[in-house]
Amino acid sequence: RTGGFDLSFNRLEDYEFGFRLLRSGARLVYVPEAAGLHHDSTDLPQWIQRIRDEGVADVQLATRYPILRRKLFGSPKLRGSAGLIQRLAFAMRGRGNAIVKAGLRMALALERVRLRRRRNSVVYALRSFNYWRGVATSTRSMAAFTEWTEEETNAAVIAADAPRVEWAALRSSPRVEQLLAEGSRKG
Repeated sequence: RTGGFDLSFNRLEDYEFGFRLLRSGARLVYVPEAAGLHHDSTDLPQWIQRIRDEGVADVQLATRYPILRRKLFGSPKLRGSAGLIQRLAFAMRGRGNAIVKAGLRMALALERVRLRRRRNSVVYALRSFNYWRGVATSTRSMAAFTEWTEEETNAAVIAADAPRVEWAALRSSPRVEQLLAEGSRKG
């Protein structure tokens, strides 16, 4: 009834499908006998590329469902070293392959000499860099991304089927003031 997987998604089609299922009121049930087998032989360079594709897919998902923008991306501008990586990724969105290749060579060299903690730091930085390159490819600039992310922030948080109140018709009374104050506190 919900249409199954949307194959226009290159990645995260299962997330998009899951979101539609939840939105349609589908009930998820744990079935211990069920098995989902996923055979994958991805190496590190392939995984890093998939991370870039996930950045693209997150933008596609949040474009289709604006309510997910802040949930997927949080604050549009990151701080500290994460912010530096994000800004670099936006600046080099189409030209970052050389950085990725150099980082992968460094990670493999660190692995060979068993400096795994440092290797993991390099891999984490590459992961972040390539994810944000995917986002940058889809949104074009940091300014456009920030504006796009914040479009949904000011949307009303009221259900479409909520009762409507005609403010002009309300008479001021202690009870009305109390209800309004309570509603403001509860958001």
